[in-house]
Amino acid sequence: MVSSNINLINEPKLAENTNLVTSLVITKGDRKIGIVGYIRPDTKERTQPSNVIFKQEVPAINKETKKLRDQGIDIIIALGHSGYEKDMEIAKRCPDVDIVVGGQSHTFLYSGKAPSKEVSEGPYPTIVVKPDGRKVPVVQAYAYTKYLGNLSLEFDSGGNLLSFKGSPILLDNRFQPRRDVQDFLQLYRQVIDDMERHVVGTTSVYLNGDRKSCGYSECNFGNFIADSFVYARVVQTMADRSSWTDASIGLINAGAIRASIDPGETGAITEADVVTVLPFSQDLYYTRISGSQLMKALEHSAQMRSKHMTSAHLQVSGLRLKFNHSLPKGERITEIRALCSECQIPHYEAVDTNGYYGVVVTSFLLNGGEGYSFVDPKRPEVENMTILDRMAVIQYLQEHKVIYPEREDRQYVQQKHIANSGYMSLEPNLILSFLYFCHRFLV
Repeated sequence: MVSSNINLINEPKLAENTNLVTSLVITKGDRKIGIVGYIRPDTKERTQPSNVIFKQEVPAINKETKKLRDQGIDIIIALGHSGYEKDMEIAKRCPDVDIVVGGQSHTFLYSGKAPSKEVSEGPYPTIVVKPDGRKVPVVQAYAYTKYLGNLSLEFDSGGNLLSFKGSPILLDNRFQPRRDVQDFLQLYRQVIDDMERHVVGTTSVYLNGDRKSCGYSECNFGNFIADSFVYARVVQTMADRSSWTDASIGLINAGAIRASIDPGETGAITEADVVTVLPFSQDLYYTRISGSQLMKALEHSAQMRSKHMTSAHLQVSGLRLKFNHSLPKGERITEIRALCSECQIPHYEAVDTNGYYGVVVTSFLLNGGEGYSFVDPKRPEVENMTILDRMAVIQYLQEHKVIYPEREDRQYVQQKHIANSGYMSLEPNLILSFLYFCHRFLV
C-alpha cells in the first residue's frame, strides 16, 4: 500500500506496518520502476476520525520522486485516489512523474465507441503536456472491477516515453473466472444468494442515488433514506406518548449513498440492493443539538457543496431549506424551517437558534466525518439507536410495501443575485415595460 502524502507520527501502529509505504520500486526485466502513492487530503474528514496527518499531493509526490531519481530510478508511476482532475494536475505539476494511474472519481475513459453503457469522460489515456513539452498519460478504469485498465508504454534507455497505446478491457463473460477464486467465494455464496432473493419492498419510481445528483442538490433517494432514519426513531419512541417523536430530523451525507435502484419490470427491491446502496453498515444515533449548531452544520453542507465536495452535501428529512450559493460563506442559507416534534400535528416552523432539536445521524457524521459537529459541546445528549442505516431502510420498506419518493424542494436553490448592491430587484417584464415607456414617450 503506497501513499506519499500521509504522516503517521501520531499513529504508531500504522507507522510500524511494513506494508504501508510512501513508494515502492519494482523490477521488470532489467528496468527499475518507481511507484509513488497519493490520496486526497480531505480523507481526514471523509473517514472515521484518526490521528493520520494528510498533506497536499503535489509537494509530497515531488519530494518522494526526487528520492527515487537520486537512486537512479528514471521511470515513475503516480498511483492514487484523488480524482481525475487532481490526476491531471499531478501529471502537469510533478516533473518526475511519467504516468498517472488514478481513482476515486470512478472516471470512465475510452477512445472510440465504448463497449458498454458507460459514457466516456475523456480519451484513454488522457494526455497531459508538462511545461517542458513532455507528454504524460493519465488513466482511470471506472469502478466495480467492471473494466481492467490496460496500457502499454515504450521507454528509451534514458527513461523517456516514446509511445503508448491501450484501452480498458470490459470484463464480460468472455473471461473465464479463476477456479480458486470461485471456490473461495462459494464459501459465502449462500449468504449473498439469500440476500438477492429476499425482497424487502417495491418502488414504482427510479431511486436516484447518483453522486452527482445527491452531492449537489436534493435527490429522491436521499430524501427516502433520511425519512427512514426519522421513521426508525418514531418506531423506537412509540411507548412515549408525550410527543410523536423526539427526533423529527434525519441527515445523511451524499457519500454514504453508493448506488441507485432502477425499478425494472417488477420494482422489487432486495436486501442485496440495499446493502449495495449503503455498504458501510453504520450505526444510527440520536443526538440533541441547538438550533445554532444545526444551522452551522447546514451552512457547512452548503460550503462543501460550493467547493464541489460532493460526498459532504447533506440529504435531509424534517427540514425545509432555501440556499443562495452566491452569498458569502456562512450566509448561504436564507431560510431554515424544521418539523416540530413536540406538537400534536407535525408542521414546519422557523428554526430557533436558542432552541434544541433531536436529530438522527449516522455514526460517521456523529464522529466528525466530513468536518461536521453533531454533539452539543455544552449539553451533550447522544444515544446509540442500535440499528444500522441499511436496517432502517429495510424496516421502512417492509412496513410501507410500495414507495415512490419524490423531490419536494426540501433544499430550494434560489436564483443568484447581486448582494448588497443597492439596486432594486425588478421583474424582467416590468423592466421591459419601463424601457418601452421611456422609448415611446420620452424619446
